[in-house]
Amino acid sequence: NIPFSCLSHMNFLNERYVDYLKKAGCKLVNIGVETGGESFRREILRRDYSNNDIYKISETLHKYGILFYTLNMLFLPGETLKMSLKTLKVNIKCKPFATEVLIFQPFPGTDLASYASSRGFYDGSFESIPVSLFTDSVLANPQKKIMMRVFHLFQFTVRFRYFYPLVRILIYLPFDRLYKMIHQHYKNEMRKRYFFDLKKI
Repeated sequence: NIPFSCLSHMNFLNERYVDYLKKAGCKLVNIGVETGGESFRREILRRDYSNNDIYKISETLHKYGILFYTLNMLFLPGETLKMSLKTLKVNIKCKPFATEVLIFQPFPGTDLASYASSRGFYDGSFESIPVSLFTDSVLANPQKKIMMRVFHLFQFTVRFRYFYPLVRILIYLPFDRLYKMIHQHYKNEMRKRYFFDLKKI
């Protein structure tokens, strides 16, 4: 009867194991959506599950009353605006308790850094990588400015999913200072939900 949370890989979750988690006292599961781009997720990230698999697991967790927290990355090598919006839409459809979104950074020695460098998205300079996973992307991307607005509005839109059609318009408008303020507020809000609201459950 000790409540706990855990991190799980999508491939290890099914209704049988969710039932076990519920009986064991699990209150929250962290799951990696990573990206809404299925082919990129499978071929480059080597995460062998589909968006339908994510939806099915989400529905099962909802069914058993276990909250879940989604983990996502934007600005992956070669990512497009369409792919970023797909990641957002996948999260909206899942209806998570809270969500986290990070900016991919090509850390030296990782396969993704080598992939980014070999395809000309990144010059290989370790010194250029930001310390924070929330400030900027060092990868070349022609849609970077608009995708950064998606990043800043991501958590707000997942929380208030009915704003999605409006957000599709806002990302083309230069209210970047406002978007950054919204991002900071909802980043803190999501962490509050994860670390504090969970204690009340």
